[in-house]
Amino acid sequence: MLQGRIPLAHIHRPESWIGAYLLSCGFQHLLVLPFFGEKFQLPECIFLLGLPLTMRWWASNPRRGDNSPRHRVFFVSVLCWCLVHCFSFACHPSLDGFLESLGVIYLAVLCLWIQRLAIHIPAAELPAFGVRAFGWQGWAMTLTALVAYLLALGGVANEAAQCYVCFPYFGDVYRLQGFTTTPALYLSAITLSIGFVLGDALSRDNGRQAVFKAGLFTLVAVLTFAKSFLYVIFLWVALLARRSGRSSLRVVFVGIVLTIVHCFATHLLIQAVEQTQRSVDPSGPYTTNERLLVLGDIALVKTGYYALKRAAWQLFAENPWTGTGPGNFNRALAGLKTAGAYPGHLPDFDPHGSYTGALATLGLLGLLALLACGIALFRIVAGLPADDPFRYLFIALLAIMAAEAISMDVMNFRHYWALAGLILAWKGERVGEKPEPPLAVS
Repeated sequence: MLQGRIPLAHIHRPESWIGAYLLSCGFQHLLVLPFFGEKFQLPECIFLLGLPLTMRWWASNPRRGDNSPRHRVFFVSVLCWCLVHCFSFACHPSLDGFLESLGVIYLAVLCLWIQRLAIHIPAAELPAFGVRAFGWQGWAMTLTALVAYLLALGGVANEAAQCYVCFPYFGDVYRLQGFTTTPALYLSAITLSIGFVLGDALSRDNGRQAVFKAGLFTLVAVLTFAKSFLYVIFLWVALLARRSGRSSLRVVFVGIVLTIVHCFATHLLIQAVEQTQRSVDPSGPYTTNERLLVLGDIALVKTGYYALKRAAWQLFAENPWTGTGPGNFNRALAGLKTAGAYPGHLPDFDPHGSYTGALATLGLLGLLALLACGIALFRIVAGLPADDPFRYLFIALLAIMAAEAISMDVMNFRHYWALAGLILAWKGERVGEKPEPPLAVS
C-alpha cells in the first residue's frame, strides 16, 4: 500500500499544462459531440482535466499575480464582456446563445488559468518557455497539415486539406486548414508560432536554425490560400525592421497598407463583366453577384463578407442595445433572407467580423466592452520594459489581432486568450527564481 504523497514528475508542472493547451490549439477540429457539436474540442479536455489539479496546487503554493491598475482594468473589461453576453442572452434566450455565453465565460477563465500557471514559472525562464511551447505547436501543426495536404494531392480525401471549387482567382484548389475549422483559423494560430520563433531568433546573434524553422512554418502556411497571409508578411517585416533598426513609422505604414489591401480583397472581388452576368454557382458561394463598380470590362463585385457586414449593420439598427442575442446571428440571417435583405444563395454564416458581430449580436455595449478589452491589453503590453524584446512582438501580434477582427471572430479564438494569459504573467509578481515543486496527489 502506497503511503504519503506521490510526486507526478513533470506532468503537473505549470509548463506542462500551458504547453499542452497551446499545442492543442492547433487541433481544434477533432470531436463532434451531442449537444455541444463542434464547440467542445481537445483544448477543452485539457482545460477540464488540468483546472482541478492545478487548483489543488495553488492552494499549497499561493502566489499573487500583478495587481497593477492596468491589470485590474483588463480584468474588469473582460468581466464586462462576459456580463454583456449574459445580459443579451437573458433578453434573447436560445440554446445557441446559452452555449455561446458559456463559451465566453470559459475563455475568460482560461485566460486567468494560463496567467495563474505562468506566474509560477521563474521570470528568467518564461520567455524561453514561450518560444519552446509555440515552437512545438508550430511543428505539430505544420507537419500534420503538410502530410494531410500531400495526401489530398495524391487523391486521399481528408478534411485537413479540402478542395474549394471555383475559388476566386485560383479556380479549383486544395486549401490547407490542418486540424482547425478553417484555413484562416489555421493561419491565425500558426502566426503566433512564427512570431515567437522568429522574434527569439532575431533577438540573438546565432538564430539561423530558428529563422529556418519560422520560414518553414510560413511556406507551408501559404497553402491555406488565405488573404490573411498578408498579416504574416507584416509580422516578418515588423520583426526584421526591429532587428535592423528601421523606423517604426515605416512598419506602421506597411501595416496600414496591408490592412487596406486585405479589407479590399475580403469584401470585393475583381471579375470580368461577362462573368458577373452568369448565374451564381451554388458550389462556390463567394460573392453576392452584386456589382459595386464597373470599369470597362472589369467589375468590382461584393463578396459574402460584404453582405455579412451589411446584414450586421441592419441587425444593429433594429436592436442597438441588446442585439440579436449571442449565438442568434445565423438565425437572424434566415429572417433577412425571407425579407430579401440577404442573398438567398449564401449560407447563414457567423458574423465573420468581431466589431460588426459584437454590434449585431450584443448591441453597442458589446462593442464598447470588446474595445475596452483590446485597449486594456495593449496598455499592459505598452507598460512592459522598453528593452524587453518580446514587447515589440506582442505589439505586432496585437495589431494583427485587431486587423483580423475586421473579418474574423477573433474573440472566440482560444489561442488569443491563451496569449493574453501569458502577457498578463509577463509582469506577474514572482518571488525568487527557484523551481516550483511538482503537483502531488495523496
